[in-house]
Amino acid sequence: KFLTPSVPVLLSTLPGIQVRLLVFAIPQAFTLAIPVGVALGIFVGSGGSVVSLRSARFVLAIAVACSLASIVMVGWVAPLSERAFGAGSRATVALDELTEHELTLSELGQRVDVYQMRSTRSCDTRRLATYYHFRWAFSFATFLLGLLALSVVTHVRFRRRILAVLAACGAALGWFALSFAGTQVGNNGILPPLVAAWLPNLAFAVAAVGIIKLSPRPTHVIPKR
Repeated sequence: KFLTPSVPVLLSTLPGIQVRLLVFAIPQAFTLAIPVGVALGIFVGSGGSVVSLRSARFVLAIAVACSLASIVMVGWVAPLSERAFGAGSRATVALDELTEHELTLSELGQRVDVYQMRSTRSCDTRRLATYYHFRWAFSFATFLLGLLALSVVTHVRFRRRILAVLAACGAALGWFALSFAGTQVGNNGILPPLVAAWLPNLAFAVAAVGIIKLSPRPTHVIPKR
């Protein structure tokens, strides 16, 4: 069996289950906070004014940086923290006994390859492959949410902050809803795992480009009430 090193002594010996749970839950929270925070920041930060091209480029650069950070968080930091919390004080953990949520991206990809070579049940292989591609897709969700938010605030001025907040929350919920649907169709073999996992990102990219192409200049103002 392949063995993976245990959690560092400093973390494994933290006093109290509540403290350990808090420490290990931080990476999980960051993976969700990054894409939602970028969308919220763009919608609210526009302040009802037109976003200049220079500002848009700067914001997109930030979104790209956040997506790269998400790859590290989703691919390695979050699964390792979950693995550490589950391992407790054990010296070693068998790699083949870990759940898919405790595997890094590279380890998860290797497990998918093993399942395919062993001709493991097709439903298990599809589920694991869909989850693998979902991890990658989720990492780039920050950029796609940022791109969609920029396309909207460039052409729609939110004069009331609450409307901008609702728009950001709606965009984030829409992505997660499409992601859930894509995961289901991928697990059931309706679409290939790669296509199913990237379905929400593709939809958001098409929506963002469509808004930009169809609205060459600000056309609508949401007034104060």
